[in-house]
Amino acid sequence: MAEEAPQSTGAIARIVLLFMLLPATFAFERMAYYGMRAMLFLHMSSELGMPTADAGRVYTVTAGVGIVTVLVGGALCIVLRPSLVVAAGALLGIVAYVLLAASGSTASLWFALLILSLGQGLFKPAVLAHAARELPHPRFHLRAALFVSLYSAINSAALMGSSSSGALAAVRGTGVSFVLSIVLASIGLVVALGAGGVDLFVKPNTPPSSPLRAGKVAIGAAVLVVALLPYHMAMSAESAMEFSVLRTAGASSYGMLQTLNPVVVMGTCFLLFATFLALHFTKVRDLTLYGVGIGVTILALAAAPTMIAAVSGSSLGDLSWLVGLSIVGMAVGEAIAGPLAMSRVVGDLPPRFTGLAAGVWLATSAGAGWLSSLVGNVAPAANKIVLALSVVACLVVGIALVALTGYLKRNLYEPASGAE
Repeated sequence: MAEEAPQSTGAIARIVLLFMLLPATFAFERMAYYGMRAMLFLHMSSELGMPTADAGRVYTVTAGVGIVTVLVGGALCIVLRPSLVVAAGALLGIVAYVLLAASGSTASLWFALLILSLGQGLFKPAVLAHAARELPHPRFHLRAALFVSLYSAINSAALMGSSSSGALAAVRGTGVSFVLSIVLASIGLVVALGAGGVDLFVKPNTPPSSPLRAGKVAIGAAVLVVALLPYHMAMSAESAMEFSVLRTAGASSYGMLQTLNPVVVMGTCFLLFATFLALHFTKVRDLTLYGVGIGVTILALAAAPTMIAAVSGSSLGDLSWLVGLSIVGMAVGEAIAGPLAMSRVVGDLPPRFTGLAAGVWLATSAGAGWLSSLVGNVAPAANKIVLALSVVACLVVGIALVALTGYLKRNLYEPASGAE
């Protein structure tokens, strides 16, 4: 394993500051988004008078637009520093929330949501690119810890944003919830500017560049992106199946059970963060690919209780405990596989292309989930087939990644000759 050169006090301070600022930036942006999203349907149906079908079309179209805009944002990172793209995306988000709060017609709503999709398309891949550029090989475990903290920030924001927005809307109405999103997004912009300031003015010891072979690493990234498509489809199909099982059984605990996912993800991420920090400082060999394989395997196995409940129906009595088992298990698998895969896909490429890789990862993951949801909406009975096929594919991929990690590392992730 390549040895890392000693770091100056300034370089260490830079890393520590970005470990604090980048997850905080992500958290505030996501809290603003999930808070808005929790109230969006109510705003469309109650205040704009949109039919349910039209409101559902808004979600479908904006999700599709989001798949394209992350590619735009990722490509923009080729010519601009990711920290600048992050700030631009955060600013567009604030503009969009202001327009949403003022929207009084369907046309103004669409305009605001398209601006928001563009802002998020710039913001999300740029944050991942910024994190990846800071910690090239051989800092793979430190980079994994940072990506784990970003993933935890997303989940904590989803939980806090939707719950706080809902509580506020119950007292003051949806308009106040949109104002909350403006405030949170504004705080996120301030934090993003702070991270940008660190990026511009606190210099690292040496320019971050990976000694790995760019072509080989690109092949590895492409393999992971394609291999993990069933992972994204399985999560989407599982979520739809959980809702279907609980609705059919007449269970009233769906909302409570759904909070298990972010809570378990955050707990798992906390343990992973501590683990990868320890691995970095003890200079253990790279274990991130093993982690991806283990996480995908856990996720595949965790879908079994929900599938059993879907097949058996009411003959098993209360199905909440089976669904709860799946939610907990899949949250653990997701928390392991998701951030480690992102770190691996994005982090080993030449710095200029990390944003584009992040955009491709986000587009394919969102696209796979979007396709799975579309199939389930068009033909609900087919959701069981999608879930079963995705789970089997995940099991194969997870086991293969664990078995082939040594081979992949030797052939794709070894430093170029003389780069040690």
